[in-house]
Amino acid sequence: MSAAMAALRGVRSGMIVALLVMAVSGLMLSACGQREESGTLSVSVLAPAGPFASAKSREPWPMDGETITVNRGDEQVASGATSADGTVTFSLPPGEYTVRDSGDCEDPKPVRITQGQVAEVKFVCNRL
Repeated sequence: MSAAMAALRGVRSGMIVALLVMAVSGLMLSACGQREESGTLSVSVLAPAGPFASAKSREPWPMDGETITVNRGDEQVASGATSADGTVTFSLPPGEYTVRDSGDCEDPKPVRITQGQVAEVKFVCNRL
């Protein structure tokens, strides 16, 4: 009986060690996987319909190739160009930012990025 008890203790000790190793490994993996969640900034740049536009086409049209810069305080943290649909998106950590367009269509705009949310900024450019 003592041999059986010794074997049982060995199995139990091995299981405890295995469980501890798994628990520590899980904690390490979750710590490594922690990162600051981000939010999304979607910027659109539009030009108003021109004076010769038909009544049906008086909707603003997207401006392709406008450079958008995103600053946090005095530091530029992102930049990108608008695509054919007049938009560009950025994934940013939560916080307060200032958004500018390269054409100085409008004054820079403040925006707050919130974790898991989409913040939208629209510029309407009066130059063609």
